[in-house]
Amino acid sequence: MRGEAVAIPFNRKQYYVYIMTNKINTVLYTGVTSDLKKRIWEHKEKVIDGFTKNIISIN
Repeated sequence: MRGEAVAIPFNRKQYYVYIMTNKINTVLYTGVTSDLKKRIWEHKEKVIDGFTKNIISIN
């Protein structure tokens, strides 16, 4: 296949990297999501069990 071009599908979905901290700035949490508004809501409402449910508080 010398000299032939291969078409590779391009994924246009956007992803966001975000960083959160606790109120006293002793913990940094990084995350990746394709829906930033939804993910912030999930953190704020503590709907997903995990590290940030007990550590990070969003006002």
